[in-house]
Amino acid sequence: IACLQLMDTAKINEYIKKAIDSGDKDKIEGILRHKSVRDLAARPVLLNIISETYDDLKDLPDEEVSLKKLYDIYTSKWINREEDKGLFRVLINADEKLAFIVLLAVQMHEQDSLKVHFSVLDKLIRDRFGIDNQKKVDHFSDDIRTCAFLNRDDQGNHAFIHRSFLV
Repeated sequence: IACLQLMDTAKINEYIKKAIDSGDKDKIEGILRHKSVRDLAARPVLLNIISETYDDLKDLPDEEVSLKKLYDIYTSKWINREEDKGLFRVLINADEKLAFIVLLAVQMHEQDSLKVHFSVLDKLIRDRFGIDNQKKVDHFSDDIRTCAFLNRDDQGNHAFIHRSFLV
């Protein structure tokens, strides 16, 4: 997985053709014309985000298509799907998750860093949610990392899977 190559235009188009059952080729090309969206499309996992949000993006005027809009749509769907699976999976409600992810992104921006150590993440969770039990912190941390698209490296640092998630 670490060695996945970026996809070229032909591979992106092939994936889109298979993933999106639409005769509206012009609209797909219009969405992919946005430089930031095209950059995402070169990454296989992130191209899936584009295909998953296509039905919601296709009716927007071109000037409203953006990474922010794409992420808003995708994360809302994901959070709602997770909540629909049952309360046992929901440690933090959708609004609190979003607020925490914004807090995390702002902190990373203010520290001019693209990563945060797990100990800092745990401290933020403790402070934000008033938790003192490490087992609960671990559960909340897992929930946050999953919904925020965070990866962990060998040194225990977490980073968003793509820099654009900081937008």
